[in-house]
Amino acid sequence: MTTDYVVIHSEAKTASILQEGGMKATLRKLEGSGIFELETKDEPVEHWILTNKLDGRIKPFSLACYRANKDRGVLLESQEPFLKIRDHLFSHNNKFYSIGEAIPARAPPKNFIQGSKYITRLVNFPFILLDEIDSETKHQMKKFRGIAVAEIFGLGAAGFHLKIYGDELADIGLQLTASTYILYTTR
Repeated sequence: MTTDYVVIHSEAKTASILQEGGMKATLRKLEGSGIFELETKDEPVEHWILTNKLDGRIKPFSLACYRANKDRGVLLESQEPFLKIRDHLFSHNNKFYSIGEAIPARAPPKNFIQGSKYITRLVNFPFILLDEIDSETKHQMKKFRGIAVAEIFGLGAAGFHLKIYGDELADIGLQLTASTYILYTTR
């Protein structure tokens, strides 16, 4: 089973996220630099804050997604991030994933220079916590291999796509879609 998310940039600071063709959420850039609100269209409505500030500083290809509650029009975010992406890497259910860096197993690297970027589950990755990964390992991610569990592609009027293979990332699909859209487009 494959789940396809598409982000359509509709207005200057707003994008719509579709899942299998139906409206799933709205992503809005809030006042200030690098802060976004993700609001689901399902009942009950859920709110998320996405920020490029990770542990107090802005890092490239890094983002934190927090669950938020809306109280009298004010968003209050949780203390711990729901999803934390640091230098193209994130952890989910005690497994590590690379966004566009590690190459799927048994695939020649030349096939991944252009086109889709793959989210790969890293196999035999020697770390337990995301914050423990050293800069040398991050710098050499192209040497790591993994199993492709999703792919991202497209931008502009045709939309930005996140296609998830199977249900391994299904429970974070919406947040991952919004996060990769922010990280890999100019929004």
